[in-house]
Amino acid sequence: MSLKSLLCERGNLQEPALIFEDATFSRGELLGRVDDLAARLRNAGVAPGSRVLLALPNLPAFVISLLAVNDCGAVVMPVNPALSEDERRRLASLARPHTILTADGDTGALDGVRVSRTAEAEDADAEGAAAIIFTSGTTGGQKGVMLSETSLMANARAVAAYLRLAEHDRTLIFLPLSYAYALSQLLSTFSAGGCVVLLPNLRYPVIAFRTMAEHRITGFGGVPTSLAILARARHAAGTPFDSLRYILSAGGPLSSTLAESVRQAFPGVELFNNYGCTEIGPRATTVSYAAHPDKIGSIGRAIPDVRVTIVRADLSIAGVGETGEIVLDGPSLMTGYYRDPETTATRMSRYGFHTGDYAYADADGFIYHQGREDDIFKSAGEKVSATEVEEVVLAHEGVVEAAVVSCPDAILGAVPVVYAVRRPGMSVTDRELQMFCARRLAKHKVPRAVHFVDELQKTASGKIQKRFLRELLQ
Repeated sequence: MSLKSLLCERGNLQEPALIFEDATFSRGELLGRVDDLAARLRNAGVAPGSRVLLALPNLPAFVISLLAVNDCGAVVMPVNPALSEDERRRLASLARPHTILTADGDTGALDGVRVSRTAEAEDADAEGAAAIIFTSGTTGGQKGVMLSETSLMANARAVAAYLRLAEHDRTLIFLPLSYAYALSQLLSTFSAGGCVVLLPNLRYPVIAFRTMAEHRITGFGGVPTSLAILARARHAAGTPFDSLRYILSAGGPLSSTLAESVRQAFPGVELFNNYGCTEIGPRATTVSYAAHPDKIGSIGRAIPDVRVTIVRADLSIAGVGETGEIVLDGPSLMTGYYRDPETTATRMSRYGFHTGDYAYADADGFIYHQGREDDIFKSAGEKVSATEVEEVVLAHEGVVEAAVVSCPDAILGAVPVVYAVRRPGMSVTDRELQMFCARRLAKHKVPRAVHFVDELQKTASGKIQKRFLRELLQ
């Protein structure tokens, strides 16, 4: 069974499956385009196990190529075409593709694909992977995550189940399809018989709002930074969204302040907070803040077919309220890192995949994310969670974005430092923000320094890149 079979599971073949600007593809038409491209690829030498790199933006061509490569039994390796030349060179060196697919610039067709063969690639075992998704690299170098067809489809169906997706649903996707998050939205919508509406990006929120109204969008997902953009812009937009049913947040901590801002900007719309990583395909936990308003700040509980375990350093199970590392397992788990068996081995245990993320669970089993390994440190012998400090900083009305990192200190070991972006028109000072935190946090958690910046560097998917901030403090 290939990924294109998701188009046949539910829904009428004459119903729309994909919309981009003025172009609409029915399920049947999309299947025909996939079959045509798959035939082209086979004629070009693409065979089962071939590695095919997709360097395509959010166009119908991406969706058609993804399904066509998979239909050939080849391994699809999507990358963001907006990457810099150095980033593309590094990824190409890691990927070693047999074939590269890019947009056909000669015709300018939205579904046009240019097929380019590379020099014979060095053999590399992809261990039965259907896709190799490259991580965003927020905490280090990018890694290729190998996901099987079983992994992709299992996670897609689990997401469709907790979102209660159906044939009438229309999902807006503006995050890059080359990332696991957007890919999950695509496949889960297809599995439910719904329709995907593509946007190239979120550069102009007014276009996103217009698209939501025109195509009666029922749901969309974003990272916290993109949801903050939409929430701010929504207050100035008069477009009604009576069709909108749900909003997803994932890809980073969703502060209580931002969650409330989103709920106010989109009243009556169900807000889901989610946690996961590419290695689990990518969703692992979820919570509806409409159903559980007392759990705002939580990342929820495990989705169907994913097992979440919180463990101590000695691999014993953490108790209620005790912070430990999140470990994930289930049918959607990756088969390993591409060309990196050593790292694969170090990240696995009898419980599954060790994420490097830390959290605790309450008595009801709801999980509260505390940050990554580098985000939890000791200052004067006391534990500090960067996520907790960020939550407080973001509660200040003068701050629109913030990132907290640890700074080495000769006496205290480490101290929290804030990098913040002021809200337009506000003039909050570093001292004022420190005093704000001091009234809400224990002394060892109060930021030692506050640096205001015009923007925080992010990945193409909108995640804040803390590793660059840490480098500034070395």
